Amino acid sequence: MGRCEIALHDKVTIGKNAVINDGAILLTASHSLTDPQWGQKKAPIFIGDFAWIATNALVLPGVKIGTGAVVGAGSVVRSDVPDYAVVAGNPATQLEIRRIDSLCYSPVMLNAPFEAWVGPEFEREKSGGVA
Repeated sequence: MGRCEIALHDKVTIGKNAVINDGAILLTASHSLTDPQWGQKKAPIFIGDFAWIATNALVLPGVKIGTGAVVGAGSVVRSDVPDYAVVAGNPATQLEIRRIDSLCYSPVMLNAPFEAWVGPEFEREKSGGVA
């Protein structure tokens, strides 16, 4: 998780190995346009395992980002994103390209400060791979 903003008016669930890049905003509440009191409407956000929310994306209340789904940079997500789907734009729309469903990485291992601390060969040595 990079430097992002999470407005916690309701529950936010973030799955394993999910990536949320810098500038992303998760909003769990908004205001009703049809309420004369301009009352707050809140709903939880769910982000599945291996989901990727790119830089400066905005996820609105009540949205479910599926397992392995990708939200493009700067996108505004106002409806659910299916598993392994790729969405982009404002409003975010599903693209024809689909992410592979055999994801098996650890985003921590791809983090530059972590790699600088333990060395770039750490994951390969740990898994018995070749440098």
